[in-house]
Amino acid sequence: GDFEWGLFVNATLSSSFSYTSFSDNVEYDLQTTAFSTAGTRIAGGYLGGKTAPFSLGGDFIAFSNQLGQTIAGVSDTLTLGVRPGTANGDVSGLLKWYDLT
Repeated sequence: GDFEWGLFVNATLSSSFSYTSFSDNVEYDLQTTAFSTAGTRIAGGYLGGKTAPFSLGGDFIAFSNQLGQTIAGVSDTLTLGVRPGTANGDVSGLLKWYDLT
């Protein structure tokens, strides 16, 4: 079915992240289902069905979309949110990035 997707910087989720560590610089959570605040939506849209691949590149990979950390050590977060068009719909997503640390 169809679905809506969004890529958010510094969203606050309605429940605590249950992080799984992927590497020293990446953690992920596949369990949280809602935002309490959306942060800043930097990309998004609507796609349909299983054959609806989408990628961001070119101008989107800009300095303004880089993640960072405050002097106090608070890191930015990047959240891929997906809302399926039907209840209990399944979705999958893939994020690729450059780690400059």
